[in-house]
Amino acid sequence: MEMPELGHKHHFGAEGGKTFIDGRSEKEKAAWEARHRGDKGYNDEHSGIFYSRKLLWGPFPDIKKSAKALEKELGVRIRVQL
Repeated sequence: MEMPELGHKHHFGAEGGKTFIDGRSEKEKAAWEARHRGDKGYNDEHSGIFYSRKLLWGPFPDIKKSAKALEKELGVRIRVQL
């Protein structure tokens, strides 16, 4: 994922991992959030776990829709590269 205006790039997620955008359920999403809520960087926009939470386990099972929601939240343009 890239934020061109800020010159930021963030890499996150595990190769081969299954997430909400891969068809995991709302119940599995809630379990993931509960398991990671105390992780370092959970609310830090400069950490991978933040983007995993907001995009891979975000509000929508579609990464593009979750990216649009995050763009609004952060006030930046996001380019998702899969």
